[in-house]
Amino acid sequence: MAERAGAYPVQFSVDRPERFQRVQLLLRLALWLALYWFGSGLGWFVYLGGPIITAVLVAQRGGRGFQERHGERYRKALSFIMGVNAYLLFASDGLPIWGKEGPTRLRIESTGTPTVGSALVRLIRVIPHGVVLVILWVVAGIAALVALFTIVVSGSVPEGIRRFQIGVLVWEAWTLAYLVSMVEEYPPFRFEAPPAGSEGAASGS
Repeated sequence: MAERAGAYPVQFSVDRPERFQRVQLLLRLALWLALYWFGSGLGWFVYLGGPIITAVLVAQRGGRGFQERHGERYRKALSFIMGVNAYLLFASDGLPIWGKEGPTRLRIESTGTPTVGSALVRLIRVIPHGVVLVILWVVAGIAALVALFTIVVSGSVPEGIRRFQIGVLVWEAWTLAYLVSMVEEYPPFRFEAPPAGSEGAASGS
């Protein structure tokens, strides 16, 4: 069972666990502490490093060469990042394994041919999405605390919280794929969470 986002050339899906394991809570707390101490630095590295590294690779191999040579590596890296974030936000109950499909799946249909200039200008163009994501992650962090307590009590996460967390993750997946020039289309300003009681795609144009 999975909830997915459609329409944009980036799709992110999350399997719904039958039950959340309480033993995983300690690992999540450790990861949240690590994120608290080092998350700011990691975030700046992804924001600044992603477009700059892409620009360097495009300068070396050209836009098509970048996609052919490095596209799959980028997909694996973004998939791993999104899998960890889904685990932290209680959207899934399993950590990702590098290069292997797990409870989360990220599908990126590469579009456009990046240039050095188009890669670097995304540092500026993505700022509005970055501001929105900071706000969404603050709310998602509060929702994750609520989810933690509901797992302790009942072993489950309220479906409304899970749907909100998936919506945050979808927005993040769109933004990251655009930031590193995997897709040409600018990410939509649209919160796309799975509708209540649905299985499959949360669709939008």
